[in-house]
Amino acid sequence: MNSNKNKMGYKHTKCRWIPEDWECVRLKEVSYINKSSLGENTNEDYKFSYVNIESVEKGRIKVYNKMLFKNAPSRARRIVYKNDILMSTVRPYLKAFVIFKDNLKDVIASTGFSVISCKENVVSDFIYSCLFSSLIDKYIKKCLVGSNYPALNSKDVNNLPIPLPPLNEQKKIPKILGTWDKAIEQTEKLIKA
Repeated sequence: MNSNKNKMGYKHTKCRWIPEDWECVRLKEVSYINKSSLGENTNEDYKFSYVNIESVEKGRIKVYNKMLFKNAPSRARRIVYKNDILMSTVRPYLKAFVIFKDNLKDVIASTGFSVISCKENVVSDFIYSCLFSSLIDKYIKKCLVGSNYPALNSKDVNNLPIPLPPLNEQKKIPKILGTWDKAIEQTEKLIKA
């Protein structure tokens, strides 16, 4: 089919071809990015669990480093709440992305992450799954700056293109993808065995 012709039931947007009842939005339209941060006047004895980029692997946080504010690296600033998405902006092609599901309080992430807090009527699991799409991959590669530690700037994170379905589909899509991920993981384990 010629890609320039209309596809029945679909529309062409900056998010490519999407169903007619979906929208193409920018990430900043459906979320708050880096909504809360620690300031310089934070109590030096404030104790927290720190997440740096090396702590994130395959969609999970491997380790939380307990520390006091006075001993923390200067990058330990972003406040994280349940269901926030941590998106590494330093070498983002390595996919150090995670959705924070733990029941921990006082979690602080490195400024090497953008902390994405979804607005009402937007499902964080859906937005998280979008970060792994080819659309986002291409956008990230186009926007990277720097050579030693290629990174995305905050303007580019704000403008990430998100194909947004109605709420009921936002809830279903991550469940379906999760089922496929588990099947792939199980198959990889069987192949190794």
